[in-house]
Amino acid sequence: MPEDYIIKQGQKANHMFFLAQGQCEVLVRDQFKKEVFVRDLYPGMLFGEVALIYHTRRTASVKSKD
Repeated sequence: MPEDYIIKQGQKANHMFFLAQGQCEVLVRDQFKKEVFVRDLYPGMLFGEVALIYHTRRTASVKSKD
């Protein structure tokens, strides 16, 4: 659904994702805990791999746009 979070910054990572359709946006919390827009994601792109590769928590949030 639009505006739903797919992953949230700071969560434990178990999966990465491939975007099949629609658009998502990547957001990162700044030092004031405000979410800052980083970029849009489009079909064919992947996300969530950084936390898996480095065995760390999610470094950003991804929210669906449509």
